[in-house]
Amino acid sequence: MSQRRSFIQKVIYLCLILALFLPLVYLNRETSGGKGMLRSLPQMRQDMGLAQSTLGEIDPASETLKLAALGMRGIAATVLNLKGIDYQKKQDWTNLSATCEQLTKLVPNFISFWKYQAWNLSYNVSVEFDDYRDRYYWVKRGIHFLRDGLVYNSREPRLLWEVGWFTSEKLGKSDEKEQFRVLFVQDDDYHDQLPKNLRDPFGRRDNWLVGKQAYVEGVQMVDRGVTLKGMSPIMFFSKPGICQIYYGTALGDDGKFGEDYHEAWSEALREWKRFGSREMPATTANDQVLMIRMNDLEQWADRAKKAAAELDAIEPGLREKLRQEKIAALPTKEREALNTPEVTRTPEQQTAAYEADYKVRVSHSDVAARVSTDKKSQAEKLANEANYGDAMADMIDKYRGIMNFGDWELRCMAEQTEEAREARKLIYDAQHRLEADSPDLVGAEQLYAQGLQKWRGVLDKFPALIKDSLTGPELGEMVTGYEKILELLDEKLPEDFILKDVRYHNPRLPE
Repeated sequence: MSQRRSFIQKVIYLCLILALFLPLVYLNRETSGGKGMLRSLPQMRQDMGLAQSTLGEIDPASETLKLAALGMRGIAATVLNLKGIDYQKKQDWTNLSATCEQLTKLVPNFISFWKYQAWNLSYNVSVEFDDYRDRYYWVKRGIHFLRDGLVYNSREPRLLWEVGWFTSEKLGKSDEKEQFRVLFVQDDDYHDQLPKNLRDPFGRRDNWLVGKQAYVEGVQMVDRGVTLKGMSPIMFFSKPGICQIYYGTALGDDGKFGEDYHEAWSEALREWKRFGSREMPATTANDQVLMIRMNDLEQWADRAKKAAAELDAIEPGLREKLRQEKIAALPTKEREALNTPEVTRTPEQQTAAYEADYKVRVSHSDVAARVSTDKKSQAEKLANEANYGDAMADMIDKYRGIMNFGDWELRCMAEQTEEAREARKLIYDAQHRLEADSPDLVGAEQLYAQGLQKWRGVLDKFPALIKDSLTGPELGEMVTGYEKILELLDEKLPEDFILKDVRYHNPRLPE
């Protein structure tokens, strides 16, 4: 009897297994598709850009495959990561490369893995070598690693962004950037293997332009509807313009001041304006999402100003009346501090006046609340318009500050002028005369003087350059370089020095 019961149980278990197995076969079947038809798992995997299983490419005798085959890919990946760290400590680069290769087969759709290992190869492993050629090789390995990740994750803009970052920033800002940029131009194998969509459209082999193209591909992918996850949209969309700006800067550093220099900065301004015209989400302090454009700062500020003026025109003098009421309600100490001229305030009064100034501010809503009843509806509408305009302008101004948007825009406008190009070239030639085997101090001083004279013309056209966070310090370094030459010639800056205002706005310069 017990044997019969055992047999029946086995039959039931077998039937249950088959019942569970059949739906899996049905879902995994290959179908031709069609509108309104249920998609199979292979179709869905293909549509979503997910890689097929690559377990068959893992070493069959390894512990990794045993763990992965039992559904423990996470544990297997951790084991391989620990092995990779150990190989790196031992500087066993061959086994490290093999371990990374195994990991790509194990977790092909894990984006953080691709980013981490690429950074490890390009930033950590590369510095273990003394020869810049070896360092360049490992930086390339990191870039190749990211490009391999794109094969498995073709709809992942973050990986394209990383390719752009490594190609532009790592090769263009490292201590070895001069050697890296030369090697990059000469690297036929790299450029021959580079996918066409990641090459500069005009075939130029500059790391900033090739990196820019990867950024552009990522932006276009998002524009086609792919969701951008885990990255700030402001930072993501700004990179093509930033790369173009640094390309123009690199041409100047290389002493290339021909027509390409002018065109590079003209294109940089166009790219920056395109970025400024793009609508992007921005998050307020209370987690509200606003859609902003960098170029719309003045537009929103003007709308807020116009609405506030119309609000004040409903009952002229009401805003000032409310302010005086708030001043009268202040504690005596704060009121006295506020009425004291700023130049004669004590430190305590400065603090008290700052707090008082905040307390006596009259908001648009305050004005609307005190308007006569018959005009209150109109006043509230105008107050809401003014408040929204101020909020948008403040948010745009905040994000422009994060990106140095105004400073970059101003620099692009200035650098494409003939005066700026000539000024850069004269200073560049002066520096080379100083760095020659037989320095020409007199010739360098003359070129410096001519270059600074050209900069005077640029600053007269763009006076805000002196104060901006990008060009201002650079001008200060030029003035310091000129002073050092004069010291070597036993001379001093003249009293009527043409860039005296640069010294004034750069207080760190030596007196």
